[in-house]
Amino acid sequence: MLVLKNLASLFNSTVFAAVTTDGKVHVFDLAQNKREPMCSQKVDKRALTKAAFNRKEFVLIVGDDIGRVISL
Repeated sequence: MLVLKNLASLFNSTVFAAVTTDGKVHVFDLAQNKREPMCSQKVDKRALTKAAFNRKEFVLIVGDDIGRVISL
């Protein structure tokens, strides 16, 4: 597993997400646990390469290596 992108939440400074080459999204909250993600989800068989939090809603968008977009 290789982390390709990580980003901080726009709503909470202790929350960030990471996407990996094995198609997983990991969401961490450093206020809760500094070592383990609070949730992990396999969303694709392909490598996830991009991620973005929505500015108005609690939505995370991820993209894979062929341009598909998935809303979580």
